[in-house]
Amino acid sequence: MPKLKREDWYHIAQKVNWTFSYVSHEEVFPKEIVGETQVPIEAWEEWDEPYKMTYREYVDIQRDKDGGAYAVKSALSKAKITNKLGDGWNNILKMHYGALAVLEWHAGIAEARMARFGLDSAWRNTAVFGSLDEVRHGQMQLYFPHELVREDIQFDWAHKAMHTEEWVSVAARATFDDMFSATNAIDVAVGLPYAFETGFTNLQFLGMAADAMNV
Repeated sequence: MPKLKREDWYHIAQKVNWTFSYVSHEEVFPKEIVGETQVPIEAWEEWDEPYKMTYREYVDIQRDKDGGAYAVKSALSKAKITNKLGDGWNNILKMHYGALAVLEWHAGIAEARMARFGLDSAWRNTAVFGSLDEVRHGQMQLYFPHELVREDIQFDWAHKAMHTEEWVSVAARATFDDMFSATNAIDVAVGLPYAFETGFTNLQFLGMAADAMNV
């Protein structure tokens, strides 16, 4: 167990910006990748994440969350749940995995861009956890439906959907390539955690969870 409480040392580990002596700030943080901003760097260094997290805490929390998710998966697999659900629910599952599994992995790249090019160390540190999260989410949402392929071949769309030339997949690829890959760190911060996660993903999960209570 650590001898120091987090609040006794977190502020030291949170702020690790320094003045570069061998290259310019613009070379380390090129505006083409960081994004255009009129906010002075001193103001960026006042950035403070509202949700404090250390790596030890992250691993402990995510281990418990993953353990719960895999336990539910195991129980549902033994119960042959997809054979008992109606076509509507199975189709929703296929749509969910097909739409989000690969995109979760893709979002990890976007978070990694902020982890490297965010203009404050606290922002970069938070984005590291975000990137780890998205990689884990991608792995889980590719692994879970993989086992269901033996029951219904259409579950392979979890991996295949975003690699086809179906018009929905083409539109989604174009949208999320723009949002995750072909953009800068500042725009990613607005487009991914705020607009996409809050405005779409969370609402979808809440809706599906609420509906599942009546199944």
